[in-house]
Amino acid sequence: PAPLTLSKVAELVEATFVRACMDAARGDVTTLKLFIASAVGGYRLGVPLPALGSAVAACEAEHSTAGRPLLPEEAELRTLWLSLVYLTLEA
Repeated sequence: PAPLTLSKVAELVEATFVRACMDAARGDVTTLKLFIASAVGGYRLGVPLPALGSAVAACEAEHSTAGRPLLPEEAELRTLWLSLVYLTLEA
């Protein structure tokens, strides 16, 4: 397998976020687990949270899985989820 990079982690986070939101609304957390695993990958690479957030935003600007720009509250939720993963791993 190819080595994990910041751009790949950002792509994975971007690709799983919207689906995780939609699936969680139905009670399915499978995609949320993929989102978390992607964030853990960034943490293990030693990527600071602000750098990961910027990389995800840049990835979203190129090809948004949502098919549109995220609403401000959606972007805030994504940042919150990433922050919670990082805080949990730092504990």
